[in-house]
Amino acid sequence: MRFVLVLLLLLLPGCSDSTPSGADAAVGSDATHGDAGSGDAPAPPDADAAAGDDGAASDGGGADSVDPCAPRAPTPTRARFAALVAAVNGAADAAARQAKVDAFLAALGDDYPLRDAKGVVIVSDVAQSAVAGSFNNWTPTAMTRLSDTTLFYAELDIGAAEASYKLVQGSEWSRDARNRHVTWDGIPRAGVGAFNSVVPAFGASGAGSAKGRLEVRRVESTALANTRDVFVYLPPGYDAERCTRYPLLLVNDGNESLTRSHFDQVTDATLAAKRAEPLVIAFVALADQNDRLAEYGTVPSSRGAAYVDFLCDTLVPALETRYQLSSDRTARAAIGASLGGLSALNALVSRNDCLSRAGSQSGSFWYEDEALIKRAQSGPLLAVDKIYLDNGSDNRDSTIKMRDVLVARGYSVVHREDLGQGHTWDAWADRFDEALEQLFPRKTSAP
Repeated sequence: MRFVLVLLLLLLPGCSDSTPSGADAAVGSDATHGDAGSGDAPAPPDADAAAGDDGAASDGGGADSVDPCAPRAPTPTRARFAALVAAVNGAADAAARQAKVDAFLAALGDDYPLRDAKGVVIVSDVAQSAVAGSFNNWTPTAMTRLSDTTLFYAELDIGAAEASYKLVQGSEWSRDARNRHVTWDGIPRAGVGAFNSVVPAFGASGAGSAKGRLEVRRVESTALANTRDVFVYLPPGYDAERCTRYPLLLVNDGNESLTRSHFDQVTDATLAAKRAEPLVIAFVALADQNDRLAEYGTVPSSRGAAYVDFLCDTLVPALETRYQLSSDRTARAAIGASLGGLSALNALVSRNDCLSRAGSQSGSFWYEDEALIKRAQSGPLLAVDKIYLDNGSDNRDSTIKMRDVLVARGYSVVHREDLGQGHTWDAWADRFDEALEQLFPRKTSAP
């Protein structure tokens, strides 16, 4: 049963003429664990210590000869490892060899894993490391130690196609913390799931894909005194559209929406069907699952206000620095499920300077004696473009009450009901396509 009360089309700013300012700057404090979010690789102390340049030649034509909107050409980086091996083998002593390795690891940045059309190099600084992946039937294969240094490596001739893997030490399997490319490992869990690392396809093997891709970043909040994973979904064609500025959707419970269901796959299908505008999605994880009530709550005693400020004052600016995002607040929305849905509406009400849209799936509007419903009823009118609400048989009464309050105040609201559906991640994933379609409807071209 569906209630469509008002429908407004989203008008996004047009394409700019250049790539974003500071597009390669770091996202928040995402250098944690040597993660790929450390931004541009720092200049190496010497050429051979950092394994030298990747061999990319200047076009020599000057700035005016470069098309800023041209698709990004893949840059082979695997040769850097060969240069490191040569530098280590030529070093005078153990200290010098280790210094070469340390400089190399510090300079990796986003250029990892080290890739070319023939294969990949994966590295680890943990002793007795092994690698298991789609390329070796998930059989742990020992990595090779580089001389007497702390670096272990696997040089794999796997061709240009995409692959996934985990690092293995004893009985512990984990994603490669240096690699920002991830995907859910596909292992169902009652709790929060885990991720595989991904070796991206190289060159033509990755062109024209109907799949978006996920990058993980570590982002610190000073106010909340914690650091969390943010899984950034980049839509198909993102790397080829250097002048496009994308809308941004912030998703609460970001890790669970990817590992207890498949919101990224729903997004792929929705975009392929041209039901929603191509967008970037930040799946924002909790730093600790035990923080959920405190950060998603809306009463003054909770940390909900600090969490909302983190989204708007720390995360959004950091993402705008790293990715091709529109800076217009009308191109931003937040969404969540259950308490996460309560938090998303709270973000819209609290920081209307930052967001113009929000969605709630089975939102917990009953929380704290319906405090957010009362606030929506009595607070000042806000510049809101669209609100999406849905529910199954769960949280129905409070969702309808919130809907009626918002409509009475003149807001644009779409409400969907799927009676018989429960309070589950799969139920929310089944409705996520409509949330995307309503919050960011596909723009129609004039005839």
